[in-house]
Amino acid sequence: MVEDAQLLELLALRASTLAATGQLTFRRRDGSTFPVELTSGLLPAGEGAPVSFVMFRDITERRRTEARLRRSNRALRLVIVCNEALVRATTEEGLFAEVCKAMVETGGYRMCWVGLAERDERQTVRPVSHAGHDDGYLATLDLVWSDTLRGRGPTGTAVRTGRTIIGHDFAVDPELAPWRDEALRRGYRSSTALPLVHAGERLGVLTMYAGDVETFDEAELEILSQLSSDLAYGVHALRQRAARAAAEEALRGLQAQFLQAQKMEAIGSLAGGVAHDFNNLLTVILSYAGFMAEALRDGDPVKDDLLEVQRAGERAVALTRQLLAFSRKQVLQPEVLSLNQIASGLENMLQRILGEDIELRQTLAPELGLTLADPGQLEQVLMNLVVNARDAMPRGGTLTIATANVELDAQEATLRGELPPGPYVQLAVTDTGTGMDEATRSRIFEPFFTTKEKGKGTGLGLSTAYGIVKQSRGHIGVASALGRGTTVTIHLPRERAAGAARSVKPAARSPLVRGSETILVVEDQDALRKVVQRALEAAHYRVLTAADGDEGLLTSARHPGEIDLVLTDVVMPRMSGSVLAQQLATQRPNLNILYMSGYNDDAVVNHGVADVGMKFLAKPFTADELVRKVREVLDSPVGQRYADPEP
Repeated sequence: MVEDAQLLELLALRASTLAATGQLTFRRRDGSTFPVELTSGLLPAGEGAPVSFVMFRDITERRRTEARLRRSNRALRLVIVCNEALVRATTEEGLFAEVCKAMVETGGYRMCWVGLAERDERQTVRPVSHAGHDDGYLATLDLVWSDTLRGRGPTGTAVRTGRTIIGHDFAVDPELAPWRDEALRRGYRSSTALPLVHAGERLGVLTMYAGDVETFDEAELEILSQLSSDLAYGVHALRQRAARAAAEEALRGLQAQFLQAQKMEAIGSLAGGVAHDFNNLLTVILSYAGFMAEALRDGDPVKDDLLEVQRAGERAVALTRQLLAFSRKQVLQPEVLSLNQIASGLENMLQRILGEDIELRQTLAPELGLTLADPGQLEQVLMNLVVNARDAMPRGGTLTIATANVELDAQEATLRGELPPGPYVQLAVTDTGTGMDEATRSRIFEPFFTTKEKGKGTGLGLSTAYGIVKQSRGHIGVASALGRGTTVTIHLPRERAAGAARSVKPAARSPLVRGSETILVVEDQDALRKVVQRALEAAHYRVLTAADGDEGLLTSARHPGEIDLVLTDVVMPRMSGSVLAQQLATQRPNLNILYMSGYNDDAVVNHGVADVGMKFLAKPFTADELVRKVREVLDSPVGQRYADPEP
């Protein structure tokens, strides 16, 4: 039956016009309604009065067709708007925000949101963007896409199965019951959850809520499904682009690290070469200055001048040793040790270095692992870092020394140079000082580079620390920003099992510095060979000399008596000291060998000297140090005499 009010309105319209069209809602006997189009008018009847007519037409199907067209057009408009957003998008967050906004403003949906499928244990769906009338609705949801009770709702099912899930009516649909009250309170009557899937990968879900029931029909959903597919592709493309950008950034970082390592290696080689040449010269200078000083009486002004020369030479020796440390060409005596012991053992000294206006804090890991390193060199590293930190806090501050056990994975190890992944012990020194800019930070390990005033630093403190750490198979890095302080972090390989010290300890120094034994000196530098010969002869040794390995073999073969010791340079033309020692061992099996070199790392590694300890004499040395070392070697028990060097 038609409603009375609607019918009266149409009859009034008919009375005033010749023809009229309108729409009515008719009610069936079962109470349901359907739309009807009513057309009324007058028809001419010849000479008589016009005949009136009324025509009724059921327009239910037409209404449905129009609704489908409206929905399809709406979906097509959404596809256009969202594809434009895809073209413009540079980030996932920006894309999701634009799509949700379009769904509400262009599509007319009451609310729209995007959730990402997490790979956590619960398989959570994490909302990342929304638009429209939310009023805290998303905060009430506990969304997962696992096959559990909570994951069998529209959102979880859409992600898990890759199918579009429709909620026709929150008020009556039993599958929507868990969310019914909250949804109806916010005016949500129907919904659809569109999975975001690309190449089989479940990325997330696009969910929309409408204010009417039965909002989403097949044609509209087909278009929206294509939109969700486009959106999934866009997310994939953005992630690929971000991954490429991250990879390119990482590659640039690795290239910068490689170039920096090359530069440091080149500087190190130069520094080591310079130090080697200076060591030979300083040995000659210090030795002859000592000879001359011994020949003069106390109080003689010339002797005082010579003592000044010696003191200057000793300062030069300290500089060359720092250069050797930077270039990783020094001899280390490693022990299995704890960084905690190094830090706590130096605490009092470090506090004196820092002064009263800087607070020293130590945060030492209670179960810190052990590492294999030279304790004296690590103490030098820590003191150098503390001195630098002190100078960066002229108005006082806080210095923190912290240790920790860390496990570096492949990516973290790569970021720290050429470290292999695995367990490490970490030492971090943090100050609250002035900090530094990136240009300064990138150069701080270069020798002679300093930001201090002229005369207040050599620029070798951090380069020395760099060399010691590198030679100890570790890594040293710096994080800093202007006005925000500096943190220097050191990683050293952790020993998997504790053990005794692995260093070779020198035998106790003998008080006897003179002797009568025969010593063969093999040294390719004439001035150095002569000064060594003079020093040993002054100590009453019989000295044979040779300018290289070939001459050394010939001299040994021609000498009819015993040779008690061979003192040989390690790096020589044509034949190294270690090769000479091997060949001499075939002539004289019980021969003692004492190596000397200014290229200390070459002596240990590159030229076959496998075991250093007390059989090695580092240049530069004084005549007294030479004589004592020779005596020390000659007096060593048979069991401690030096084995033949490895080939």
